[in-house]
Amino acid sequence: MASIIQPTDFIGQNNIPNKTEVGENLQWFIDKYEPKFLTKLLGAELYTELKDHAADARFVALLPYLKPAIVDYVYWFYLEDQNILNATSGAAKPKQQNSANASEYPKMVRAWNEMVEYNKETNKFLKDNETTYPEYTIVIPTWYYNWFDWGWYFEYGCNELPDIYRVKNSLGL
Repeated sequence: MASIIQPTDFIGQNNIPNKTEVGENLQWFIDKYEPKFLTKLLGAELYTELKDHAADARFVALLPYLKPAIVDYVYWFYLEDQNILNATSGAAKPKQQNSANASEYPKMVRAWNEMVEYNKETNKFLKDNETTYPEYTIVIPTWYYNWFDWGWYFEYGCNELPDIYRVKNSLGL
């Protein structure tokens, strides 16, 4: 299976300028982080089925949920990497002529938190269609969707929630 997303998908709020110049580097991030994300979101078994049968109608129906979330996930890691460059003398911050460096965190946090919302929608879609996706076994606790249900939180703790379902703040926490 080819990647679900391509460098050309980084537009709008997730725009990465000069895609023709950074295309190979951006594709490296896609190749590295898309499989990690899909394994976390779908579980190993459903992700394997997706890779093996991507053209099946059930996976085509899943793409509108997956694609924007993958773009946000890869965008987070791509921007995180752009902040520090490896130079011959060690790590360095890039400095642009006629401009000042600004923090990339607001864009990163927006993308991450948007991805979390897509992941919640995907999880709900997969649960609502469990007969179509029997391989999906990831269980997100009900308190995550209904803050009145704190039983799971107190029994298992918030740290049990996978990172792709946890929002971040402007400090990256």
